[in-house]
Amino acid sequence: MVNFFDKSKNLDQKKKIAELSVAIVEDGMTIGLGSGSTMAYFVEAIAKRMKNEKLTVRFVPASKFIEKKAIEYHLNMISIDEIEEIDIAFDGADWIIGKEILIKGGGGSLFREKKILLNAKNICILADQRKYIDSLSECIIPIEIIPFGYTKTLQSIEKIGGTCFIRKNKDEENFVTDNFNYILDTKFSGIYNWKAIHEELKSIQGVVDTGVFYGMEFNFIS
Repeated sequence: MVNFFDKSKNLDQKKKIAELSVAIVEDGMTIGLGSGSTMAYFVEAIAKRMKNEKLTVRFVPASKFIEKKAIEYHLNMISIDEIEEIDIAFDGADWIIGKEILIKGGGGSLFREKKILLNAKNICILADQRKYIDSLSECIIPIEIIPFGYTKTLQSIEKIGGTCFIRKNKDEENFVTDNFNYILDTKFSGIYNWKAIHEELKSIQGVVDTGVFYGMEFNFIS
């Protein structure tokens, strides 16, 4: 199984960052929860603080994984369709390019994570220093695609310079997102305008969204 995103690294650092970030949360807020290992630590830390300080906070989860984790800690969950906006959204990142562009989607929740961030008044990205880079000469971009005709979508992406790998689960079957779609981990070599790549990929029929996040005001906690 090809795994371009190793979530097992720097777990102690992820836990420390998550524990620091919960201090930002205030009573009465609606909080967006991204996905991944850092956010799992965030859920543990905020649950502890809420219990100690008797805080009332609502949470909007980006993935079934983080929703399940939040339910385990008895957090008050609410759907994104039931709120007007999110006060603060917390999430991690696979790469941070010049603090203006994020590469995300290693956990397969890129569409839902982007939806959460775009509907938040404030965005906090939790990431250790190794995630910060000035540029990428080689990058894996996760792309969420519709299963129907996915080989044709793959071929269209490869025509613009990408080398695609269909993501597999532990059983070597095609990984399926919470939206019942597939993920193409797509390799681009060379210095790219990642914003332009995102727009070109989005124009391909069958592409739902990409792991390139930009056009948002990110705040970083490291």
